[in-house]
Amino acid sequence: MNLKTFNREIKEICKNYNAIETAPNEYKVSTFLGDLYIYASASPQIKVYTVYMRFLEPEKFSLTTFFKYFSKYEIFNKWSLKWNLHHSDAELIICETLERLENLDFINNRDFNQPLKAIKTYKEIA
Repeated sequence: MNLKTFNREIKEICKNYNAIETAPNEYKVSTFLGDLYIYASASPQIKVYTVYMRFLEPEKFSLTTFFKYFSKYEIFNKWSLKWNLHHSDAELIICETLERLENLDFINNRDFNQPLKAIKTYKEIA
């Protein structure tokens, strides 16, 4: 998969969950754990596809809450709040990104009555 296709796929997933595009290939979405930063990066020449994810609000983030909903085996950096995806298979990264946002949306909707898709963008608030 080429860089343009990979970035387009990630963009569509993020837009579907009302993520705000903050810069090219960079998105932010509000979750029950605070704002989640998402950045798509691919290097097809060396076959590495990456989606960087990081929770931006340490004061809102709770590690206990995170592991209440996600496996303790989840690859997550508890000090930097990074939840990155790296792999040589672009489709795997795309599917995993979609799954994470689907799970966050489901939890937001079920437990907090605020699905990701219903959160207003900054343009709508202003």
